[in-house]
Amino acid sequence: MTGEKRGRRRRTAVATIALGLAVLLAGCTGDGEAAAFAREFRDDPAVESMELTSHDNQPFTGGVRGDVVVRDTATDGSVSDLVGRIGDYTRANADRMRGRVTLIVDGLKTEVTGDRAVDDAHLRLLLTLRSDDRVRGASIRDAAVGVYGAAADVAIDLARDLPAVVERNTPGEEWLLSVRSEDGAVSLRGDSAILGTGVRLWDVLGSVVPLTGIRVEDTSRIEIALRHESDLPRARAAASELALANDPEVVFASDLVRLGDSDGEDARLLLSRLEEVTRERVVYVWVSDTRMQVAVRNEDDLSALAGPIEAAIPARITEASLVVDGAPDTSVDIRTTGAGQEGSG
Repeated sequence: MTGEKRGRRRRTAVATIALGLAVLLAGCTGDGEAAAFAREFRDDPAVESMELTSHDNQPFTGGVRGDVVVRDTATDGSVSDLVGRIGDYTRANADRMRGRVTLIVDGLKTEVTGDRAVDDAHLRLLLTLRSDDRVRGASIRDAAVGVYGAAADVAIDLARDLPAVVERNTPGEEWLLSVRSEDGAVSLRGDSAILGTGVRLWDVLGSVVPLTGIRVEDTSRIEIALRHESDLPRARAAASELALANDPEVVFASDLVRLGDSDGEDARLLLSRLEEVTRERVVYVWVSDTRMQVAVRNEDDLSALAGPIEAAIPARITEASLVVDGAPDTSVDIRTTGAGQEGSG
């Protein structure tokens, strides 16, 4: 792994942790467990810094938990030795610690539980992910592993490989998996089957139209983000030809339609009702359940478009506002009750 890669990971994951040995000593934690832990590990050559607190993050209550940051030059062997030592300490002092510390290695995090089998499995997985240049960061804890990559295509590749990586390092165990891109455009969460469904949809639809994102969090709904709203018919046709496990609802966002808890049809109905000259001044429509927000290009559009846009909003929308794109303070309510336009639907 290159120094540049390690430095990028560390800046991402531990920017909030002060360099050096920052611990709350005995006078702050009451019984000094944080200080005792710090004395035990501060001279370890693999440790760069620690940020420790009491078990429940309250002063004078005792116990210890917090973060131990490993030097980016530490070898896998020295990381393994450190995990073993912390695990031994955690077992021997469980009643006094009453918590777990989190090890941070090149932006990858794992809790050290004191259970040898669990810690060994987590360590194998962490070191495998550490060696993967696509991984910007990861979190491993309580049968859940999450990783993220720099961009959408990288995150999809990670989602493609992660189930096999987990099974190879922790055979037979069930994990909650999550993969995302740094910008949040890709977010896949669930078991290996759910990740597989997301990757399959991305591959098939992406071969037909340009995609910018995908969100899958359960088996009932999958949200696909299209680069262009005009590609919606082709994307829908491609999705309809796929036989997907559990028959999830596939909904589409785009450059013009942004989704909360919605399939986007209310936004598309609104856009279809607008005259072309008005529609061209709309940047996007966000819709979630019965709420809608329409972003326009400039402040003059707020007053000029309020009337025609409100008249075109479907009746089921109870709250609607206009806002200048990129300027949330300009938001103006144009509908605040459940009363829609007569004849709208």
